[in-house]
Amino acid sequence: MKYDEAQRTPPKRLQEASAIGQKLQQLRIAHGMTQSDVAARAGISRSTAALLEQGNESRTMSQILRYLHAIEPELTLLDLLTEQSGAVRSFNNTNKVQRVSRKNVSNTANIAPAKDKYDF
Repeated sequence: MKYDEAQRTPPKRLQEASAIGQKLQQLRIAHGMTQSDVAARAGISRSTAALLEQGNESRTMSQILRYLHAIEPELTLLDLLTEQSGAVRSFNNTNKVQRVSRKNVSNTANIAPAKDKYDF
């Protein structure tokens, strides 16, 4: 019989589970890996990998540790939590490419489009 762990877990611990999931996702992205690739290496399904990264409180410690090991074998859970991964630090220090989006331009034919129609 499955239990809804969210009802049985204190809010502070739910926030910690979410933070661990975010750190795992950040680590995976910093290494340029997909959820599917990491899940296969960790021996879990891709949907379980997604739940781990969402901070689902029902995931087991074994799943979390295997997922971490599949991304960066030498990194400990403590290192993950204290942000000791060189890959994540390097990734966070690089300039990110930002998407260019159109400024709000009226669709009416009577109004001339803005001179600079792109917002950088």
